[in-house]
Amino acid sequence: MPLYRALRDAEIDAGNILIPKSQAPFRAYPKLPLVLPFPLGEREEHAVRDHQWDGQFPTRGASCTTEWNVALRYAATTKVIVSLDEAECNRFGIRRFRVRDHVPLELIVHPEDEEVILVSERDGAFPKEIVTAVFDISSQKSSGCP
Repeated sequence: MPLYRALRDAEIDAGNILIPKSQAPFRAYPKLPLVLPFPLGEREEHAVRDHQWDGQFPTRGASCTTEWNVALRYAATTKVIVSLDEAECNRFGIRRFRVRDHVPLELIVHPEDEEVILVSERDGAFPKEIVTAVFDISSQKSSGCP
């Protein structure tokens, strides 16, 4: 499945690469509100939930989407979208967490985003090799997929 990410200014300035907002381990404790039953303790599924809360809890993940039109919406300011290669993610040991597979639907902030969170255990930016294409949408008039 294709993965797209609207880049932030810092990621564009660094050469169109993905940069996590934190280097802390990708784990978190549960937070209210909760849906029963839920697992106790510091866990990855709680970090997935935290990550998708509009930047309130920075993680070492990077948000992507399987939907081109969602990426277009997030690229409204910076006008740059990258496509990502899942085979290269596998090669570099980058894990993918599909939000709807880890968070109850009623707790997903933007279920329409089809969000997938990439997580690397390596500190720093994600490897540039995972980026397969860079799209400058500043002159794009339509929402057609590349």
